[in-house]
Amino acid sequence: MPIIEKEHLSKLLEIYRAETYAKDGDALFSKTKFGFTMHNANLVTICSFHTYQKLLENPTLIKDKVYLQLLDKFDLRYEEGASDYFSKHMETVHALYHAFLYLDYEGVYHLCEALLKPLSSDIVFENEYRLLLEAVQDFHHMSEKIDIDILEHFLHVSFLFPDELQIMLYDLCFRSYYKYHLDMKACGKVLEEVQRRNLTSLVLDIDLLIYDTSTVSIPKHIYQINALLDDLLKNENYNRSFDVYVMKLNYVHENNEDDSEIYQEVEQMIKTKPVHPKKKFAWLINTIIHSFDHKEYDKVIQLFEDNFLQTKVPIIAVLLYYSASNITKHPFQIISQCAIMENASLLYVDLKTYFEYDLPIYQRERRLFSFFKEISYDNSILNQIIYNEFALYYKQFSKGTLLRFIEEIIKRKL
Repeated sequence: MPIIEKEHLSKLLEIYRAETYAKDGDALFSKTKFGFTMHNANLVTICSFHTYQKLLENPTLIKDKVYLQLLDKFDLRYEEGASDYFSKHMETVHALYHAFLYLDYEGVYHLCEALLKPLSSDIVFENEYRLLLEAVQDFHHMSEKIDIDILEHFLHVSFLFPDELQIMLYDLCFRSYYKYHLDMKACGKVLEEVQRRNLTSLVLDIDLLIYDTSTVSIPKHIYQINALLDDLLKNENYNRSFDVYVMKLNYVHENNEDDSEIYQEVEQMIKTKPVHPKKKFAWLINTIIHSFDHKEYDKVIQLFEDNFLQTKVPIIAVLLYYSASNITKHPFQIISQCAIMENASLLYVDLKTYFEYDLPIYQRERRLFSFFKEISYDNSILNQIIYNEFALYYKQFSKGTLLRFIEEIIKRKL
């Protein structure tokens, strides 16, 4: 067994042991008893605690059979050459990284598929390669949410992968913590690990800028934003540029500046450059939210009806369409099958039902107050929808004083 494999196996065995013990509490995976296993209902010794400690500290001094028997506790087997898999397929790895860098979603999917085919889930090293490639594939193809324990595992085993796959691993962890788990502390730890490993990539530069602009005032970073955007556009990396355009928009809004030039620039890029449909879709949703926030209700309706009546669309966009239609007295079309409801909170679902059913007047106020109890500091756009409905309702009955009370409470939340 090569020295480098023993060193990697030493780390992996301790990672697997600690994860299994934390999850199941099985005494045979505690550090003191890890050298024992059950065979035919009998306790069998693989190695002493002292030997396992030596395996962790000086992996090369331990015989191969100890590694093989300890791996068997995880239903894993060793196969010579398995750890060299990526070095034998570097051309495909380079192609995968290029597809990832330019957000070629189809390319990422198919190249992951090609790398996955020969891998086995019961061979050590290959099992880890499978896990990461499947996660990258799902995250980019289906926007799958990855559980925190899997993300932590990836960070522990990152040493197994070549640099380009490490970059993909760290970006996957950063984006997952940022987008799905809303954990900026974890995002910061990911970026610290990136810095420690001296990894460089345009994608990691974007991740760092997303983190910095989320934790420090944006004006401190506007020069970096502009420089990174110029670099992306010069390299025709249009799909990655959207993240930076969003940061630039946030800067403009934070400084109460006109954002029309940015929107015109992006819309021109969408019309004339090879932008992926996923990015066009995301920008349209962003534009609908922006238009609603700026009380451009006719634009919200037009954008929605021109693009989303027959397309799967997030429930927030449906609610904005309904709200804008109510405000302008536009007869909206009910969106049922096309609304993406996954992970939607009960408030979103209840609001959708509120708009779609023509409730009697006496029931409407009661329903609005049930929504009012749910308003929060972290969802200003939803609070605005609720306030707009209160405004429409109370104007019918000239209840201005009560409306001002509602407005004051919601403004505090906004």
